[in-house]
Amino acid sequence: MQEWDLLAQLRGEKPLVHCITNYETSNDVANFVLAAGASPVMAGGGKEAGEIAAHAKALVVNLGTVR
Repeated sequence: MQEWDLLAQLRGEKPLVHCITNYETSNDVANFVLAAGASPVMAGGGKEAGEIAAHAKALVVNLGTVR
């Protein structure tokens, strides 16, 4: 399958993507996921993480610089 075919398939499905990011990059990550054709969700609390994980088709983890 060609890259453009995969992108078209992604945009057709509009999957939910659970994004775990630091506060500085959350807007950029959300815009990137939207530009790719998916639907980002940022959940800050642990209580909703299980429910979001059950519905999400992908996970983005951006923890920034780990010290």
